[in-house]
Amino acid sequence: VEESCQATLTAFQQVQDSGRLAKILQIILKIGNVMNQDTDKGDAAGFRMDSLQKITNVKSNTGPNTSLLNYVVEVIERQKPDLLRLKEDLDRVPDGARVELEDLVGVVNKLKADLSQVQVVVDQAKTQSENSAPDPMIEVMEEFLATAQPRAEACDALIKDVQQAYQDLGRFLGEAEGFHKKQSASEYLRILVNFVKQFDAAQEWLAAKKRQEVAAEKRRIAKEELAAKKAAKQQAAADGGTRMEGGGE
Repeated sequence: VEESCQATLTAFQQVQDSGRLAKILQIILKIGNVMNQDTDKGDAAGFRMDSLQKITNVKSNTGPNTSLLNYVVEVIERQKPDLLRLKEDLDRVPDGARVELEDLVGVVNKLKADLSQVQVVVDQAKTQSENSAPDPMIEVMEEFLATAQPRAEACDALIKDVQQAYQDLGRFLGEAEGFHKKQSASEYLRILVNFVKQFDAAQEWLAAKKRQEVAAEKRRIAKEELAAKKAAKQQAAADGGTRMEGGGE
């Protein structure tokens, strides 16, 4: 439980600390506002994080088969290439996304309930053995409870810290109040994990596009050179024929 909670807290902190993510989201917002100008969506001050799931489905008007994210990556590559290293900022987010906080809450609640039952049994056994020799098993169980109960309470407090940190993260990113009731922390982090994957895929798309453009330019130059050589050969043949005709006269 402690390790899982810490993984989630680390993921939240990386999201908040990532200047690259903040700048990329600002760029997406600006481009989105330009695309939606003259509409009721054209002056947005922000957007919900789950909107990132749709960014690859929004088509750009810059070319066929070009998504908004592809265009965003092209802009970033030209203007702020350092932002392309986003994955480095969020390398621990996948670990946090694998943690189901609700499951941890269930585990800790069951643990506390079981410990409470053990405490009841121990208290009853102590009452029944007041007038008899001490029961070694009672001492063993009391030692166990003395260690386990504070540990369970610490886990419960840590989970509450994670829940509060999730709400704080939402406020930091401009989410609506109560968003955490509609979307679990793991779902929220998975959106970012998927976005980073799509962001990397867009970079691969851009690299492939550049390779295709270079290859196309090489083919164009080769075609022009071949045409020039052919024209030169034809001209040379024509010039030679003219000289021969002149010599015959």
